[in-house]
Amino acid sequence: MFDSPACEWCELWEEEVGVIYHKTDEGAVAALRRVSIHDDIPEDLKGIKKARYTPTFVLLSNGREMG
Repeated sequence: MFDSPACEWCELWEEEVGVIYHKTDEGAVAALRRVSIHDDIPEDLKGIKKARYTPTFVLLSNGREMG
């Protein structure tokens, strides 16, 4: 998840979904990792497109962007 401290939609997602996401079936299959849109993309994510808006969710499989 690309997020930003100034993103009201990120805050809303965290309040409504983020607090329980890790307990869901979806959370078990697609673990959530937060990356600030303002930071450089971490080395292990260099192969994906950088998000322009937040929140942006990127689904990876074996390190490759799937959606």
